[in-house]
Amino acid sequence: MSSLKIAWQDGEIRPTTKPKPKAKRLRRRPDPFVSVSDKLQGWFEAEPWRTAHELLDRLQDEQPGAFPDHLLRTLQRRLKDWRRDAARRLVFGEKPLDAMVHDDMAGETK
Repeated sequence: MSSLKIAWQDGEIRPTTKPKPKAKRLRRRPDPFVSVSDKLQGWFEAEPWRTAHELLDRLQDEQPGAFPDHLLRTLQRRLKDWRRDAARRLVFGEKPLDAMVHDDMAGETK
């Protein structure tokens, strides 16, 4: 009973009052590299030390005006994922997570 006079300071103690975690936001715009993603990944696999800026410059040389400079951050994110998957394959000798999820889904439909 003596703790009731300060219980309000701890806030709500019921677990139902906690906010629900928000779902991850999905892509809102179409993928700008959908037509050349295989080519970019091939370049990455051939020369994995290249930066996203170098790959974007090479792509801009091949297709002038099609891929503006503001797409650099998008390509950097994609390169980060590819590097993570390559490191996972080197260390653990397994497929990337995306391929494993895709294989699991394909197995369910059979």
